[in-house]
Amino acid sequence: MNSNILNTNVIRTRIAELEYKNITVDQIRKIYIEETGKAPPGKITVYKSDDYPVSGKDSGFDGTVIHFYDEATNINTAYTITRGSENKEKGSSIALDWLYNGMGIFVGHNESQYRDAKKFDKSVTEKIKQQTGDNIQLSKYGIGHSLGGNLIQMLQLLNGGFEEVYAINDAPPSAYQLAALDVDYWYLLAKKFNLNSSDFNQIYSIPPSKLKEFTEQYYKEKGKNIHHLTAYEDMLYAASIIRGFIDLGEREFVDTDPEFDGIRTMIDDVSDEDLQKLQVFLAKYAPAYEKNGFDGLLAKMLGITVNQLGDLREAFGEMKDADDSLEHFLAAKKLIPLCLTVSPDVIKQLYKEKGNVLTLMKVAWNIHGEDLNEIDAHLDGMIEDIKTIRETIGQLSELNIFKVSFNPLNYLEDLASIKQAFNTIKKCLTSLFDRFDEIKETVKNIKPKYDKSVHAHGAGTVANALAKEKGLRYVKGEMILTKSGGNGKPIEVNLSSAVTIYQTGIDKYREMEENASQLRTAYDFEYVYDFDQRKSKLMQKIHDMEASPSSYEYLLENENYTVTSISVEEELPGLNSAFHETFEEMFASYEVELEKGKALLQRMKTSITDLFQEDKRIAAIFELR
Repeated sequence: MNSNILNTNVIRTRIAELEYKNITVDQIRKIYIEETGKAPPGKITVYKSDDYPVSGKDSGFDGTVIHFYDEATNINTAYTITRGSENKEKGSSIALDWLYNGMGIFVGHNESQYRDAKKFDKSVTEKIKQQTGDNIQLSKYGIGHSLGGNLIQMLQLLNGGFEEVYAINDAPPSAYQLAALDVDYWYLLAKKFNLNSSDFNQIYSIPPSKLKEFTEQYYKEKGKNIHHLTAYEDMLYAASIIRGFIDLGEREFVDTDPEFDGIRTMIDDVSDEDLQKLQVFLAKYAPAYEKNGFDGLLAKMLGITVNQLGDLREAFGEMKDADDSLEHFLAAKKLIPLCLTVSPDVIKQLYKEKGNVLTLMKVAWNIHGEDLNEIDAHLDGMIEDIKTIRETIGQLSELNIFKVSFNPLNYLEDLASIKQAFNTIKKCLTSLFDRFDEIKETVKNIKPKYDKSVHAHGAGTVANALAKEKGLRYVKGEMILTKSGGNGKPIEVNLSSAVTIYQTGIDKYREMEENASQLRTAYDFEYVYDFDQRKSKLMQKIHDMEASPSSYEYLLENENYTVTSISVEEELPGLNSAFHETFEEMFASYEVELEKGKALLQRMKTSITDLFQEDKRIAAIFELR
């Protein structure tokens, strides 16, 4: 038997989408049955990365291994599934996956998710081999979507072990990422392009086309069994033309939106010079991210920590909402030390990195020309607003109310100055927020195209594109069948729900039939059988008395009497017919209702199988578990 059990694009894509939720054996069986009309082979075991924790801080990696095993049919197959990028991590507001996309893949300065994926795959592989022994060789396959597609390719390129690798709308591996992880490749690359092997950042100076050509040739053999399934409109496919990304194996395309061409042409407009600037910019801050995560990145890049940012936001909010002088005073007492501590670093970093922020906007959102100039002006204005706020707070700090030897009477002397300072700060804050909103509005104008590209990126969108020609679509993992009705309007049937209703209903009616059978058995035993038993015992007693009359002489009070014969004239009527009829009518009514219910389920099943009779799988799907 072919060891590749999940052997179609749509099965693999639906399983990859399932990885973002909670993969269970029942869900795997459901998808396999819906797509093939057959039961999956062997025993299925699911291993989850959460059950194999790694030491140190969370890298954001999540994954699953699905193992199929059946000694009788020589099946011993494992699928390592690496999860793609998520909006945020469990228990966190920070998107560790997307930070890894930038720092780990584009720049090559973070290896954490790859390391954790490697450890997880190795641990589960060892456990499977311990449990199954050496009788049947283990066949391994890899599946990954988005960032997961990158990780599964990296596992194959650097370690091998997979017979086939399936990457769905994947973040492609980059030469920078490989150079950071593969020492042999890095030294050969440094030798080829006369780089100092101890200075990794020199890699960004290699012409992208030459770097791509060298890297793809180096990994060609290791990557020949990589299969890409890509939506034309996918945002990561658009980004794959960016410097450093490589393309190995074969690629199959799907069209998720015929009316949308994607954003690849927008990425084409970004110059390699800007991309190199962005790489160097991100590389500069990568060590801070690798050491202390997002908090370290923010502190290094903007001169402010997450906690300080939260404290400032809270204090600003209190000051804006202050209604009287006392509230102003209390808010100021909290705000001033924070601003005096933070603002110099923020101003310095904004001045220093403003150009790189603009470059990031050009690359990430394709903002050019007047729009970029307008954002540039807003950033300058924001810096000036922050400077004014700092200077005003400095003036406030010189007033009597903020000195250690504070006398409440001095508050009145400085009241006018305090009110003027607060009005200045409020004005600057309003300006800051307005400028920020203007920048957001500029970015918002190109958002619809990115939204479509993001939608095309989803595994569910790809699965729907694959199934469309078969008259299928999927909604939240449910299979929807579609067919044109007699009036030309589409008829849609949620097959997954219909099968669940049918199987649950059949199970329930079987349970009710068993209950009815047990009730009839109890009736027969407690009434019919019991009556017959009591009647039999009575007749046996009569027979004994007639056969051995002398045995009953002791019942007579006079001992001089002798009993020579006993004759019993018995008349034992049966159970009242009304009693029988009541129970029989109840049982008959119960059975009729059961048959009606089962018939209704069968009619539902038949109507669906008849409507879609060209698809022979459907009848089997209703019966398989």
